[in-house]
Amino acid sequence: WTAMRDFEGQLRFGEEASKAFLVHIGLEASRENINFVSSAWNHQQYDVAEDLYETLEYLKPKYRLGIISNAMPSRRQHELIEHDLIQYFDPIVISGEMGIMKPDADIYHAALELADVKGSEAAFIDDWPKALEGAEAVGVRKLYLLDPERKWDDDRFPRLHRLLDLK
Repeated sequence: WTAMRDFEGQLRFGEEASKAFLVHIGLEASRENINFVSSAWNHQQYDVAEDLYETLEYLKPKYRLGIISNAMPSRRQHELIEHDLIQYFDPIVISGEMGIMKPDADIYHAALELADVKGSEAAFIDDWPKALEGAEAVGVRKLYLLDPERKWDDDRFPRLHRLLDLK
């Protein structure tokens, strides 16, 4: 897992993890079963947030948009391409490619360096308070908690109920 830095590495890991999973649940680790489990793991499907495209179309002309994501390399290979999102973001920092996950300060430093901005010039939106704490620790001051269902009992950060609240 820790050596997985690209999609090919994820595919190799997925195959080994699929074998282990099948053995663990008592199913045959046949090529067909391994391929099925590995494919499902490597091509996870995600829905896009309500009003995402409208929000991005509003923000893109005004701001440079980037992503910091605790995700596997397939996020860049599949989700962002399949949902036509890659065009909106630069930089895109994927934890699985870097071996660093939010809220580790290094992932925020890497994103700020790639974007060539200071923390004080950046804003950060996340649906996890710990990730916001990590961004705050490296100097990001505009922090927003995306929490449509009030999942978090945390009032330290301005709460967004939907992405369009950014307008």
